[in-house]
Amino acid sequence: MSAGLTLITDPSVWDRSGRGMGIQFFAADDEVRAWLREGLDVGDAPYFVAFWEQADGSSEMRWIELDAFLDDRTGFQGAHRFWIGSEALSGGLRVLESQSEALFAVNGLLLLSHGVVFKERLDSSAMAISDRFRNVDSGEVLAHSEYRRIFRRLERRIRHDLRYATIDELSGEEDDRLILMTEGAKNASESGVPFTSRPGRRLVPKEQENPPR
Repeated sequence: MSAGLTLITDPSVWDRSGRGMGIQFFAADDEVRAWLREGLDVGDAPYFVAFWEQADGSSEMRWIELDAFLDDRTGFQGAHRFWIGSEALSGGLRVLESQSEALFAVNGLLLLSHGVVFKERLDSSAMAISDRFRNVDSGEVLAHSEYRRIFRRLERRIRHDLRYATIDELSGEEDDRLILMTEGAKNASESGVPFTSRPGRRLVPKEQENPPR
């Protein structure tokens, strides 16, 4: 288990340094759940999720154990931004039960964007992390190497399941490099679920597929 990280409580004195890391994709809910169950480093478990929950015309920040969130089949409904953190690394942040997304970002949490609707179509999802920050007063650079490691492991798991190029519904252009699609999203698209892109060519022949690492 990794040691807990120093908790940053004032995000206003930290600026992001560098571009961070991220990956965009089209995937079904069940595939995203499988990635979060199987792709996160068990050495930093348990994990928690923070997201805005809509209820009775208002919204409030909800904190929940990741396993409980994944067991709830309605977990992705009504919210589109999910901050994922490790109790081992950032348990102090959960104790605060902060509602500041800037605070989540500056402490290295992973951000999952999933289920966003654009012009009545499901847009691409994304997993991202801002892993370096610079203190505007002292110049100190903060590098979230532990969360960067967690992100890279999860990214490998995601990339393993991206099978298809995508064709943008507006431009008709095919993308075989940046925003790819899983088998589950491809099947959903062919069943009538509207995405902002439709499946293109299969990029990995089935006989060449390897099991996830």
